[in-house]
Amino acid sequence: MNNNSSIFAFALLSISFLFASCNDSTNIGSNILEQDFIDSEFSDTLTIKALSLIGDTTVTYYPYNNINPHPGGFVFGNFHDPIFGVTNATIYTGILPSNNLEEYPPQVILEENIDSAFIELPYYYDGIYGSVENPMEISIYKLVNAIVDTSYNSIDVFDLGEEITTVTVTPSLNDTFNVVFPNGWNIFQDTIFDPIEDTIISIFTDSLLAFDTLGLSGYLRIPIPKAYAFELLTINPASFNDIDLFKEEIPGIYMQSNSEDKGLLAFDMLYDRTGTEYFEPGIKIFCNTNNEPNDTIPSEVYTFTFDGNAIPNPKVTNFAYDYSNSIVEDYINNPENNAEYFVVQGGKGIKTELEIPYVEDIADLAILKAELELTAYYFGEDNEEDYPPVTGLVLSREEIDENGDTSLIIIDDAFFGFSSQNLNGLFGGNPVEDDQTPGVYTYKMNIAAHLNKIRDGLFTKKMVLTVFTRPQRPGRVVICGPEHPDYPAKINLFYSN
Repeated sequence: MNNNSSIFAFALLSISFLFASCNDSTNIGSNILEQDFIDSEFSDTLTIKALSLIGDTTVTYYPYNNINPHPGGFVFGNFHDPIFGVTNATIYTGILPSNNLEEYPPQVILEENIDSAFIELPYYYDGIYGSVENPMEISIYKLVNAIVDTSYNSIDVFDLGEEITTVTVTPSLNDTFNVVFPNGWNIFQDTIFDPIEDTIISIFTDSLLAFDTLGLSGYLRIPIPKAYAFELLTINPASFNDIDLFKEEIPGIYMQSNSEDKGLLAFDMLYDRTGTEYFEPGIKIFCNTNNEPNDTIPSEVYTFTFDGNAIPNPKVTNFAYDYSNSIVEDYINNPENNAEYFVVQGGKGIKTELEIPYVEDIADLAILKAELELTAYYFGEDNEEDYPPVTGLVLSREEIDENGDTSLIIIDDAFFGFSSQNLNGLFGGNPVEDDQTPGVYTYKMNIAAHLNKIRDGLFTKKMVLTVFTRPQRPGRVVICGPEHPDYPAKINLFYSN
């Protein structure tokens, strides 16, 4: 039986139809005031059981559609986690020529005209985890064949060709560099909604404000050899106007980290969120073609983009994990140990199944509110500064189709929060530090609507706890289990007869 999990962000359209036609969802308890709980006739807690398991494969790329666009983040690094073992995230990506015809290289260019060349990757901040501002040894390889535009999972791999380069770079999340606009470009700072943090974040779009240069932050720059840049610039000129021909000559590249990284980066490689090609994720080649010996500013900048909005250009994150000899190894598929601690990890990492064994005890109750309460825990070398509790936990139910394939569908309470653009406010899932006990973080998740349907026999007693949009967000957390002596995992219940 296949088990290809695709939490909400990869199935928004189908989930919308599912809930509209089958699940007459309500947001029980999400809009009840605290005074209503105080005045409720009864309150109690429900017992739960926990079992942490290796996570399912997850979709890391799917073709563009305007109803359910890909979030855009691609995780990267070879993270040697002091608690969770090794997470190795590598990236395959296609390459496209710039969509600005005026940037296409002349038919005759010399390698000595090339000043420098870089792979430029804008950070996807919501996917960055751990201590990442350390030297990384990165290897870049050519792909043998172009990546076909279809959906890909976190275990998919592609054939590699010759190595382009191996280089050491040090990411700086606050790094800036000047971008020169030879012909003048118009940019403006705009905003979009971030569903995980329930906040508005800034992007760049076209505007009437003109700049000659701009100090740009939030990019990793990886230098590449002039020889490879020369290869890009001197392909068959006809290929610049024919994507199929171009991909035959330039199938794409593969990136991996060889170092023992202390965290994971994530790159926004799918879209140009800036409104100008000079910010596109991709390969930038800076040339001096005017033959002025003292000219320090490149006269031409050629962009080979990774952007896949206007023209399909797949890129795939491959996740590989090694939990051998890690602390969490003893908490995987071990119900006895999970009684005290269980774990959750983004990417293709660890999920936890939560079961409510005694639902029949609430068969005759009118549930006003039900919330799952979980408390984060730190083992050994773990610490909240370098490895904060992951944000955006979400609960799902399993659904099996007629072919026996299993998918995860987020529960009604979380669906209502997301569709209202208030996931954390209406459902929860983000850790909150205790005012009285610094360093103690608690998650609370509203599950009243789903619990009613479990009670009524519409769904099984099992829920699955994962990270929301987990292919883009590799963070993790250890959680106190239902038998923890100080902070037991539990369901807080408010009801009347």
